[in-house]
Amino acid sequence: MLRTLKRATSLAALALFCSLSLNGVSIYLQEQAVSPGGSLALLNWGTLLLLVPGMLALVSTVASLPLLAVKRMRGLALCLVLSGIAYFAGAKVCLSYAYDVRMDAFRRLASRSAALIDAIETYHTGHGGYPRVLDELTPDFLDAVPGTGMGAYPEFKYATDPDSWKGNPFVIYVDTPAGGPNWDKFLYFPKQNYPARGYGGVLERVGLWAYVHE
Repeated sequence: MLRTLKRATSLAALALFCSLSLNGVSIYLQEQAVSPGGSLALLNWGTLLLLVPGMLALVSTVASLPLLAVKRMRGLALCLVLSGIAYFAGAKVCLSYAYDVRMDAFRRLASRSAALIDAIETYHTGHGGYPRVLDELTPDFLDAVPGTGMGAYPEFKYATDPDSWKGNPFVIYVDTPAGGPNWDKFLYFPKQNYPARGYGGVLERVGLWAYVHE
């Protein structure tokens, strides 16, 4: 039994190393997505490819649990279960760091969007209403409509439909899929009346903005 446990521990250590090496790619994928030269296609395909070993680890771990009760299969099952646990521990570390990298970038985006928001409010003061489209801010209030500075999510979108946005006279948002089949958004409500849930997910405040985790 001691020999089996030693082998299982060694395999788990190897699984942890492989997990950290493989899932560390998720950190790069998120860094590149929020960089000026980022690519949404790279983020999507990279995320989908990372799901494959994760699914294999999940299936092998779950399938091995009942085999722990079978004496002749116990050694193999223990190796697979411990390796699966180690793999997911490594994945959690990497994905947690990747999440921090991503959200830090959106905190910076919230800060640098202040000029766009100020231009919209100044337009309202001068015209008695909000612009129908962001292009109406140029050239009197902005030289050009700014981009987000994120290659994977380059464009601010703008809507003026209070009924759809909790009574806000306008909303600025960015579609921010986090990889694969995902529909995250980054929202600005001038009234700051963000719900806890809505728009397809759970909202997390990020400065004066909110991130929708789908």
